[in-house]
Amino acid sequence: DSSATAKVPELLQKIINETWSNDKDVVKLARWLRFTFSVGLNDSDGGISVKLVGQAAVLARRGTEMRNDPYPEDELQWLATTAFNKAVDLLAVENRQAADQWMETALELARYAADNGSLHAQLTRTREEAERRMRRQ
Repeated sequence: DSSATAKVPELLQKIINETWSNDKDVVKLARWLRFTFSVGLNDSDGGISVKLVGQAAVLARRGTEMRNDPYPEDELQWLATTAFNKAVDLLAVENRQAADQWMETALELARYAADNGSLHAQLTRTREEAERRMRRQ
């Protein structure tokens, strides 16, 4: 039933937390984050998914500080780009507040991409263009 389905993201979050506390394996954790993110992406509020992008950003930052292994680059780029695209979708339906939250979180994650700032710069330019278009409407 729907109440059981609603508990799936919560269960997956527990798996993520348990995986990290047991293994400290960033690659394994990144896969669980992507999977859980994908499951929660189309929820009405997408709350779990945006939180997961924030968790990935924390892990990625810690990786750049050598406090844990680096966050896998392909996972980071996919997650940041997909989160940013979710923000664009939210702008299209005029949900500016949620779009801003998604964009900020995606940009924070993109900051840690190992591409000399390329992804962050591209997403920032895209955000600025989207904001210009929204002001014209």
